[in-house]
Amino acid sequence: TSLYHCYLAPYRFSDVDGFYKNFNHHSEKAEGYTHYTLLSLWDTFRAENPLLILMQPEVEENIIHSMLSKYRQTGELPYWEIAGNEGGSMIGYHAAVLMADAVAKKVGKFDLEEMYKALVAVSETDRKGLGFYRQFQFVPTDKEKSGTVSKTLEYSFDDWCIAQIAEQLGKESDYQKYMSRSQYYKNLFDPEYRLFRGKNSDGSWFEPFHPRFAEYGNPHCVEGNTWQYSFFAPHDMDGLIGLMGGKAGFEQMLDSLFQQTSELLGEDTEDVTGLIGQY
Repeated sequence: TSLYHCYLAPYRFSDVDGFYKNFNHHSEKAEGYTHYTLLSLWDTFRAENPLLILMQPEVEENIIHSMLSKYRQTGELPYWEIAGNEGGSMIGYHAAVLMADAVAKKVGKFDLEEMYKALVAVSETDRKGLGFYRQFQFVPTDKEKSGTVSKTLEYSFDDWCIAQIAEQLGKESDYQKYMSRSQYYKNLFDPEYRLFRGKNSDGSWFEPFHPRFAEYGNPHCVEGNTWQYSFFAPHDMDGLIGLMGGKAGFEQMLDSLFQQTSELLGEDTEDVTGLIGQY
């Protein structure tokens, strides 16, 4: 049943003759690929897209071509696309994750120079605290009103993905630049708690700090809390384990994730049920 659900979306958007409504609301023909819509990338980059590239590589290739078509038409990659429109919701620039995965697994045929140019462009915007991220090497809680931990961690992962494509193209200085940015996540790690938490632009920790606070609009995390987000460094697990005190420390934190109570009044995210501890 879960696998069936994974195949419900995204949807084919181009008709049998290849035409679809493009991002400028004109009729356009998808040449050599099938155009897809409902690219809710924040919801799918962690698990569904990595599954699709293994189980449905042709679909994943078409999804990436669909994203690149938006770049050609508007100068930006999608964040949360629906029916030829940019919804603009959620954080990150997770087109980078899908593209790096395809390049690493040699799935699909793409113009890598165009792909890289599109990724650099999306990484240099000021959207949702990204300008602050570049300036301070984290997203400061006194500058950006919500989700600063989530944003910093996810931007770091996206930058690591861009670095992998830069390396494929032999762009050594760009590779080093984005690899450096991929380490910014460490700037929000508090060794006292062994968790990531909000920090102000002057380097002080944001107070008060409630690790299990998960209501919408909280200053640290997007649709989650710092217990759940503090394990998100998929590009640098060795680095994360080191921050948490090595293998023994990391094991203790992982056990604690499943043992912490999730039944605190006012700290449960409305659309999350069935938690095991904080997991």
